[in-house]
Parts: sequence; structure tokens; C-alpha cells
Amino acid sequence: MPKEVVELLRTEELNALNKTIPFMVHVLSTRDEVWKLNFNYWGGVDQYVFITWWNDFVVDHRLHEGQTVEIWSFRYRNETLCFAINIRDNGASKKEARTSSPVFTNRASKGGHGGNDDGAITIKA
Repeated sequence: MPKEVVELLRTEELNALNKTIPFMVHVLSTRDEVWKLNFNYWGGVDQYVFITWWNDFVVDHRLHEGQTVEIWSFRYRNETLCFAINIRDNGASKKEARTSSPVFTNRASKGGHGGNDDGAITIKA
């Protein structure tokens, strides 16, 4: 597992992910809504993913190809693992994005958040 993500996780969370058992996290959207999604690690492809209700999140937030999604992590009251998502429109076409789970690869993990050099992932169809 990428070191940056391991440093963020508690022992019980790391143990669950090592067994590919997802656990619930809170995702704060740009509309100040809290979504409860499951977070998992797919070791065969070395990726962290949001699963369960991610497709609903994509549809509800009208995510589309070309947008950049910044994902930041934190703990609420030092307990619940949370992610804040900021969506930036890069002026690209509004072709619907795939509704598959976003991935956080070793390349994309940096400083406790998934993303490129500016802490973001770009949606691709």
C-alpha cells in the first residue's frame, strides 16, 4: 500500500483494508452535504476506491469528463475518517463521466490525499 495512505489509517482500518473489507467514511461535498460511502483497497491493482453510493454521488453532482476533483482527507473530532471533495470545471465538454469508483493509485497518493501534483484527480470517461 502507498505509504501516504497507510500513515492516514488507524490500525483497525488498515487491517480491514488488508483483508479487502471496506469501511464507511464520510465525504463532504461542495454543497456541504455529508455522504456516507465505503472506502476500500484493491490490492491486485494497487488502488484505493470509494464504493457503494459513488454512482449516486456522480449523478447527483453532475460530474463529467474533464472536471478535476480535489480530494482531501481529515478526521472528524479525531475519530471518523472523512474526505472533502472540491469539484473544478476545467472548461472541458460535459460528456458524462463513468460512474465507476474513483481510484487512488500509488502515483495519485500524496500527503494524505489522492491526486496529481496539486492534490486533484481528473475525471475521464
